[in-house]
Amino acid sequence: MSSIYVSTTGNGSAGVDNYNPNNGDIVTIFAYPDDGAQLLDLTMQSEFGYSIAIYVQQIQQIVYDSSWGDCTIYATFSHDIIQVNANGNGYAYVDDLNPSDGQTVTLYSTPGGRKYEVVGITCTDQNGNTVWTASAETVSFNYDANWGDITINVYFDLKWIFKNLWFLCKVSQDWRFR
Repeated sequence: MSSIYVSTTGNGSAGVDNYNPNNGDIVTIFAYPDDGAQLLDLTMQSEFGYSIAIYVQQIQQIVYDSSWGDCTIYATFSHDIIQVNANGNGYAYVDDLNPSDGQTVTLYSTPGGRKYEVVGITCTDQNGNTVWTASAETVSFNYDANWGDITINVYFDLKWIFKNLWFLCKVSQDWRFR
């Protein structure tokens, strides 16, 4: 009896219905991408290092051959190219987490109440270099594949009037006593 192992990369899950097949057993292999991801590659490799033909299909069956020995199934799924972080005083998201080169992507930011506003947005490439900055609630940009995976950080803070309310009250009080 041999064993089948599964290795996944990206956003998805994979497996088999029989992890310990005997010679001639029919084994069903499945690979399901997460929402927004896609299955890119599905291969099976014998313990001796040779590839066993598997097609990029979410569900397929093979007849196990004991000469393969222990095998590993490798499932590769796409992953989110864009990661969006917000500092807790609001939320933000983009309309496409996996854009292609040159595609226009729109970032939407929503402050967590009327007291807050966007004070800064920074987009960094996979090397940590800043590729653009902004301070608007909605920002559109063209994704450049040279950036690789990018991270967008959106910062919210209290609006000026709420941060300085104590000062405005003090000034108002001082004017009353003149």
